[in-house]
Amino acid sequence: MIKNVNGIQDANEPGIPNVLVDLYKDGAVIASTNTNSTGYYEFDGLEIGTYTVKVTDANFEVGGVLDNTSANEKWYLTYANKGNDDAVDSDGDANNSATVSINCNDDLTIDFGFFNTGMTFIKSGPENVVAGDIINYTFTVINTGDIVLHGGVDIYDPMLNPNGDHKLANSVVQPGATWNISRSYTTTDAQCGTTIVNDAWAIGHPQMPDGSYKEDIRFDDSHSVEVACVEKHL
Repeated sequence: MIKNVNGIQDANEPGIPNVLVDLYKDGAVIASTNTNSTGYYEFDGLEIGTYTVKVTDANFEVGGVLDNTSANEKWYLTYANKGNDDAVDSDGDANNSATVSINCNDDLTIDFGFFNTGMTFIKSGPENVVAGDIINYTFTVINTGDIVLHGGVDIYDPMLNPNGDHKLANSVVQPGATWNISRSYTTTDAQCGTTIVNDAWAIGHPQMPDGSYKEDIRFDDSHSVEVACVEKHL
């Protein structure tokens, strides 16, 4: 079980530990195991026959190793049967399973490659200002996934852009890269003694190496600023 995008296991790609794997025979689960710290699993002592190895659905549920329920992170099975070396390709089908026949021999080639799309979005700024001050906000996007957000990441903020769809900016963000922008807002005397709560969100568009797109990911954040009053003397 490895982290992989192109369907072929490369030397620098890490295994995924603690993934629950089931072994089926004649439609029934006969054994279960978890991948070890390097992503390997093994079922031994098997009789001659045909078996199905399946990455259990529970892995993709809340709390699972491949938790697929968050709006800002998704897991996907990589391409199957790429290249000419069965020892380093991924064998999983659309059901996250693969069939193997055992006939007095070991088969250590049944592998599964997964990758994730992910993003972190942080909106930051001062905690306190005086009425009439300018609030300088910083927006930070981090691509925490394995593929490029090549449709870009769109940042939205209804307070800073009350028009149209409220989009502030868009940029391509590579895996592991960080993108920052800054925007400002001028407070008014009417906001004296209030708290300005500003909600914003980012939507990423993950793109595969073949140019196709995966499901959009979204991350929401909010920042609050206390606006103090200034006594004016005439």
